[in-house]
Formats: sequence, C-alpha cells, structure tokens
Amino acid sequence: MAEASKSKEIGGLRGLANSWSGGLGLAYGDHAKYKTFFCAESNADAVAWGTWDGAGLHENSTKQESFYGGALGAYLSFTVPQNSAINSTVFETRIGLSFISVARACENLDAEVLSRSFERVRADGVAEWERALNAIQVHGPVGTAQKGYGNEKGEWDQLKIFYSSLYRTMLMPVDKTGENARWQSEEPYWDDFCEWGGGIGGFVYFMGFWNCFWDTFRTLHPLYTLIRPAEQVAIVRTLLDVYVHDGYLPDARIAGWNGITQVGNNADVLIADAFVKKLPGIDWDKAYKALVNDAENEPPDFLYEGRGDLKWWKNRGYIPYDEHKMPVYHRSAARTVEYSYNDFCVAQVALGLNRTDDYHKYMSRSGNWLNLWNNKTKSFGVRGFVIPRSAKSKTFLIDHWADPTVECVGIVRGGLRFVESDNLNSPHAHPSFIRLEYQSTFKAINAFIGTTSSMKLLHASKRRQTRELERRTGGLHPSS
Repeated sequence: MAEASKSKEIGGLRGLANSWSGGLGLAYGDHAKYKTFFCAESNADAVAWGTWDGAGLHENSTKQESFYGGALGAYLSFTVPQNSAINSTVFETRIGLSFISVARACENLDAEVLSRSFERVRADGVAEWERALNAIQVHGPVGTAQKGYGNEKGEWDQLKIFYSSLYRTMLMPVDKTGENARWQSEEPYWDDFCEWGGGIGGFVYFMGFWNCFWDTFRTLHPLYTLIRPAEQVAIVRTLLDVYVHDGYLPDARIAGWNGITQVGNNADVLIADAFVKKLPGIDWDKAYKALVNDAENEPPDFLYEGRGDLKWWKNRGYIPYDEHKMPVYHRSAARTVEYSYNDFCVAQVALGLNRTDDYHKYMSRSGNWLNLWNNKTKSFGVRGFVIPRSAKSKTFLIDHWADPTVECVGIVRGGLRFVESDNLNSPHAHPSFIRLEYQSTFKAINAFIGTTSSMKLLHASKRRQTRELERRTGGLHPSS
C-alpha cells in the first residue's frame, strides 16, 4: 500500500509472506509474515501527486493498494524555480522506516534526521563508522592478498581487506529497540541475526550461505564481546526476552521471527560466552532458566527453536538417523556434535552459579559425541571419525561422510547427516579428540591440507563466492 499527500509526504507499507523470516522457504503461519512501513518527506512542496501500479499512473490519487504482490507506488512532482537551471536545484527526500506503523516511521524520521541536510547526515555517518572501525588498530607492514583471493592479479591490500571485513561484521544484527511489532518490552531489541553472504548463480537457498547463530557463534559474537561489549549485552538480553515471550531460544532470527535451527541450539553459546567473560547487566538467573529449558524441554517444532529428539538425547546419548523423517529433520550426526557443545556451555554457567549437580550432569552429556565415534570409518587412508547411528545402533560406514572434500550444497551433505558442523568439530573437547587417535587425526588433517584435489575444491569455491560478492557489491573488497 502507498499513499501520497497533497503537500510533500509519501507513506506506505509492504507486507511480506513466505519469506526468509520463516526459515529457508520452510515457513508456515505467522513465521512467514511481517510488515515494513515507510514515511518519506521532501524539502519542497509538491505541485502534483498521484499513485501508480501495473495499470499505469493515477493522477491526483492519494492511495493505492495491492493484495497480490503487484508493483505499486506513489509519486510527487516538483517545479524548478524560475530562472534556475534544472541541474542547479536540489530536492531532498528523507525516508523513515518502521516495523510498527506509518506514523511510527514518520516519528523515526523526525527523531533520526529532522532537518539535517544530506551533507550533514553523510558526514555524521562517516564519523560514526570511523569510531566503530577504530575499535581495532592495525600496525606493521602491509602486504598484498594471495593471488586467487583478491582480484585476478592479487592486488587487494590486506589492510583494505581487513577493514572491509570488519565493516561487514557490523552490518547485522541491527538495533531495533522500540521497533518490536510483536510485544512491548523495556528490554533491548536486536534483530536480523541472519545475513546472506554469497551464492552462485542466484540460487540463494541452495548455493549461497546464510550467516546466523549457527555460524556467528564461532567468530562474530566472540569478537563483539571484545570490541562491542555493550552491544553484545543488548543482544543477549534480546535473546532472553525472546525466551520469555516465545518460550525458547532461537538459532536464527530475522524480522521478528525465528528462522530455522541449523543443527545446534547456539544461542546457548552466546549466553555462556558472555557469562564466562563477565559481561555486566544480564539477569543470569533468567539466562540459566532459558538454557536449562532448551536443554530439557522439547518445543512443538524444533525446526524453529530449541532442540529436538531430547528423549533420545537424554536416554541414549545421541541423535539417531531416521530415514523416514523429512530432510530438514535429519542432520543426526551434526546435531549430536553440537548438542554436546551446547551442554558444555550450559555446564559452564551452572558451575559459575554454584549449581554443582547440574554442572556434572551437563558435563557428562557434553561427551555424548563420543557415542558416534567409529574406528572403522576411513578417510584419506586414516580410520576413526564421528559417524551416524540409527535408532537400533546400526552404524553407517560410508566413507565420504568423513571426507572434508565433499562439497556442502545447501543441506545435502553426507546424506543429510552433516550440515554446518562436521565430524572434526569438537571445540570443547580437543584433548579427548586427540587422545582417541592422536597420530591418525593429525595424519588425516595433514593429508587433507596437502591434497591437491581438496585445495583446488576450496580455492574454486572461494573464487566463486568472491565473484558473486563483487557482482552484488559493486566491487567492494570481499572478506578474507
């Protein structure tokens, strides 16, 4: 819907359905719906106005609606003052956004821009980015990127790559405090924890990659605890508010709704990381309740939140492979590995809160990944890897499930048993992992790194992602 006033304002909304906010096209019901509102204001009075849609222009119309996703909009016309050259007259339009209403979008416009000029807004933006990027100072000699990771000549400066990458860490998530369309709260409200990071040929869901908690718990949020601690506190408090109102913690969230879970329940990691680093201003009793709730109580549909198959997890110590389930509910080996790490994180908070019995329980469960260890699985001439098991404890000995050169395409890797996490992923249990097969493990890693075919695969994938990022960003330096 779009509206044009008879002076200098345009407002409207767009309703979106069956979108990413519901989870990779797997959405249903409210998970797939949200609205965006806008309010645009010019610095000059319009002399004409109207709306447009697929049928054409509608002069003097002040409202246009479509319920089927068709293109539409509103327009304003201005007159250049007499005796002024067309290219010497500048009209400015300021736009406010909201997830609540057009009126709130207009309020946001006044609060954020008011009467500042374009040059003033631009200068303020530059100064704000300068302050943010100065969180890390880089010193020392600056070389060039390795050929194949920059442009064809390998001429991208490492300093530019570093700060381009740091810049991208701050694009999402977004502080939307005061813009929660689903409930009112005094807590901070951060949103849009998922960002598309590339792709091949425009196949977003199956050839690109989304960065949500299942990725960002590994690097982005630990970085925030160091260089943006206040923001990370607000993010953790947001997650706890989601738990209070939605009942569980998410693994992905955008536009006010959860996306899908991608094997683990990795909001646990963010909360535990903030706890052990002693970030202030977080209700740790509430945080611990949220962690235990996700560890003990299965949600109606773990595709969107929490953990699934908890009966198996607590009684048998692994997530079984079940060929009768839909593909998105498989990922049995990866879930076993990540649930183990999630329980380790719960244990660390339990220890800090002097809940000794809980600490021992969750530390014990953090070793469940060992229940999938199989010494007969072979990769690169080396035996011994985590491999899926069925509900009847049958082990599936298919070697390529342990082969890191098998390219991951969407959710179809290793017969839907591994995705996001692989069978070498044990961030909390490296000593145990090494003790299992000390010589074999490092032989496997060295064999993989030294294999020409595997490195060609990784380099080719990197080059495809780089080309796609260049195309979509107009040549901005890619993350290294």
